[in-house]
Amino acid sequence: MSEGRMVVNTARFNEALKRFRKTSKRAAGIILKEQARGVLRKVVDWTPPGGKGAQGSAAKKRGEAAVERDIFKLMRPVKTFGRDTDVLRAAGMFIEASSTESPAAIHKANRTRTGRVRRKLTPKIAIKASELRRYIASKKKMVGFLASGWKAAATKLGVSLPAWVTRHSGSGGGVIKSTAASIEVTATNSVRNAPKLDMERRVQSAIDSQANAMVRRIENFAVRQAARQSGFRN
Repeated sequence: MSEGRMVVNTARFNEALKRFRKTSKRAAGIILKEQARGVLRKVVDWTPPGGKGAQGSAAKKRGEAAVERDIFKLMRPVKTFGRDTDVLRAAGMFIEASSTESPAAIHKANRTRTGRVRRKLTPKIAIKASELRRYIASKKKMVGFLASGWKAAATKLGVSLPAWVTRHSGSGGGVIKSTAASIEVTATNSVRNAPKLDMERRVQSAIDSQANAMVRRIENFAVRQAARQSGFRN
C-alpha cells in the first residue's frame, strides 16, 4: 500500500499450506504459486466496489449504482429547451433555470476522503439533464480504477482480471521471489484512496478465505482416500 505496510496474520494460511503440500504430488513451487494467485484473486474481488456480497460483474454493477446514487444526492436533472427557451418564457411557460456550476465541481466539493458522498444537498442543484447524463456516464466508467492498482502484481502472477478493471491503470506494483520450495509475493496498490478503504481487513479476509479453501480440499482428499481404502469408489 502507499501509506506503509499492512500487517496481516498468515499463521492459519501457512499451517493450511503446510498440510496441503503433504496431500499433493505436485512440485512445491507450483503449489505455492497457485495459492498466491488464489489470494490475489480474492484481494481484487474484495477491493471496492467488490466485497463478500458481490464480485465480478455484480461488483461492477454495484459500483455503477453507487456512483449514480451519490450524484443524485447532490444534483437533479432539469429539462432544457435551447433556442426555444425565450419564446416559451414569453408565452408564460415556467422554465426552470439550471446551475452554471459544473457537475464535476459539485461532486468533488461534496465527496469524502474515500470518494463517497455521505450527505444530501437540500435543495439539490439543478443541472441540465443532458449534461448530468454525460457526467454520470463518465464516472461510471471509472468503476474498477481502484482495483486496477493490483494489476501489476496480477500480471506477475499470471492472474487474469476482468476487462472493467484492466481498462484502467491505477498505480501499484508486484515483486515475486520464488525458489523450488518457497515464494514471496509483494503486491502494492498505490491508488490514492486505497489505504482509506479498510484494505488491511480485506486482504486479511482474502488470506483467510484461501486458507479455508485449502482446508476444504484437504478434507475432500481425506474423504476420497478413506473411501478408496475401504473399497468404495466415487
